[in-house]
Amino acid sequence: DYGQLVLYRKNNLKLLDSNHEAITMKKFFNFPKNNIKNSELNNTIISNDCCISSSHVKNGNIKSSLLCKVTCSDCECEGAILVNVTATKIKVAPGCIVYNVVSTDPEGIVIDKPGSILTSTLQATNTGANSLTIRSHLDLDGGKVWKQKVLGNDFSFEDIYNSNSAVDVSSMDKISTSMHSSAAVGILAPTPECTLGCSIS
Repeated sequence: DYGQLVLYRKNNLKLLDSNHEAITMKKFFNFPKNNIKNSELNNTIISNDCCISSSHVKNGNIKSSLLCKVTCSDCECEGAILVNVTATKIKVAPGCIVYNVVSTDPEGIVIDKPGSILTSTLQATNTGANSLTIRSHLDLDGGKVWKQKVLGNDFSFEDIYNSNSAVDVSSMDKISTSMHSSAAVGILAPTPECTLGCSIS
């Protein structure tokens, strides 16, 4: 729901708390005591209140953030949510959300404004699909600007919703998985599975 970004962030970041609700959530998602699951983090510095799953990060500094299926050589974030992101580098301002983004830019993903949202969707074509970047912000009510092109987006949220209404989700998921896998080649060399090769601060 484009209008519920604040709740999306709030509910996901509950995992980072130490209360009963957070403990129950971590048990449900089968997180170990160090809150790092199925990940290779090498020389990355990580604060104790992070939750990281199925991610591969060589270097960086991750504070109070939630990462799931992130692949990059360097990551700098604080209070962020990064989900299904593949890029050479990720450097985002506090409170940002990056969701389902593949970047082949050598500079990676750089976001300077706190609370910014970056995501992408696939639009079907005759030969496959094109990736469409979408920007928003926690202060932006998607419901109120549903029909408007905001923050430099090529389409309104309504346009994007309508164009995807008849999309074959399974086909698009396969294309998305392939795009992430292709972009990941060369970012990280294969290494033995390791969840403790990082620095916990």
